[in-house]
Amino acid sequence: MTATDAPTRIHQPGDEIDVPPLHRRSRALRVAWGAAAFAVAAALAGFVYQHAASAVDDSNHPPPGERIEVGDHRLHLLCQGSGSPTVVLESGLGGFSQEWSHLQPDIATTTRVCAYDRAGYGWSDSVDEPKTSVENADDLHTLLANGGETGPFLLVGHSLGGLHVRTFALRYPDDAAGLVLLDSSHEQQTTRLAMLTPLEDAQLDGLSMCRRLAPLGLPRLLDLNDGAVPSTLPISAETRAAWVSRLNQTRFCATVRDEFVAARAETSRATPPPGLGDLPLTVLTSGRDPFAEQEPVDGVTEEDLDDATRIAAELQAELAELSTESTHRVIAGAGHYIHWDQPAEVVDVINDAIIRWRQDDPVEATSDVDIPRPPSLVVGRGLDRVVLPPADDRIVDDVHDLGWLVPMDVVTGSGDDP
Repeated sequence: MTATDAPTRIHQPGDEIDVPPLHRRSRALRVAWGAAAFAVAAALAGFVYQHAASAVDDSNHPPPGERIEVGDHRLHLLCQGSGSPTVVLESGLGGFSQEWSHLQPDIATTTRVCAYDRAGYGWSDSVDEPKTSVENADDLHTLLANGGETGPFLLVGHSLGGLHVRTFALRYPDDAAGLVLLDSSHEQQTTRLAMLTPLEDAQLDGLSMCRRLAPLGLPRLLDLNDGAVPSTLPISAETRAAWVSRLNQTRFCATVRDEFVAARAETSRATPPPGLGDLPLTVLTSGRDPFAEQEPVDGVTEEDLDDATRIAAELQAELAELSTESTHRVIAGAGHYIHWDQPAEVVDVINDAIIRWRQDDPVEATSDVDIPRPPSLVVGRGLDRVVLPPADDRIVDDVHDLGWLVPMDVVTGSGDDP
């Protein structure tokens, strides 16, 4: 029998078939190419979806205010009411004019009030590089001037915005009628709260991921930004939709990330905040322990969080010492976003500052609106005092929970020195 006459091996069920290596590589290559093609198609679809949805948002939600030229870009400014001093509302990191929409109309019944969007937020143009606090203050000054708004201005700043309005007051003292700081940032907070660096790094990683996914429309598709607008705020469905539309912009996460990096530099200064002389100053501090609900994580221990609580209180007290005409108020029951948690209390504080300015400068005051001035609770004395909003059972009970901030006795009064 010759070789050609050898019987043919017939494969039986269950036999392993030896596939040549070249065939295996070809199959793996086809799978890889298929996966890559699917990823590209999905990314392209996401990009088209985000672009189209953003165009619809821009059409459905035009700027509620005016877009005004400020150098080589335009900023959005929304002003309401009449009278002086004009109140200017400055948002914190990631915030813009919509976050004041629930209380701006209330302030407008008393005086002129303006909210605006920093570069890259809301309806303002983007810029190539994040701005410093000085550049933001200069932008705001130019915006108000080009928008026809005249000072003096009562500047209200939340969080990082508190640093910006203090910078404004120092650069343009003749235009500053006073300051109201809402849980304001401090120039040395990043350095002195260095134990929280792992938490900040995690936040930065999250913002970086959001920046990469936003062009593909994933934050919009998954409704990740809907929860960023508090459901408890008394705003219309249209205002809420407009707010979310700005959060869903492709540029939003990138703007927040860039500002976050810039803010860490701004709050890592070697020198303490500069003094404000006798400029009227009200410092509002959250009545909650800022880290009470923070669980220890890798690199941040329970002891670190306790230290951070103590240091945060010190930073707020130091801000209240920047002016010889200052009041430090704790808003009981409010978290970091005081103007969301206790908006009526914030409006009362702003009205109180307006009353004081009009009493000191009756010639310049242009409104005859009678603003009620509520009684208060005062904790401490002089620059160390903490003035609480109008007394009720809830606030009196909460006073005993404020020991983490200022362990002092409580007396009743009007807010003046007891």
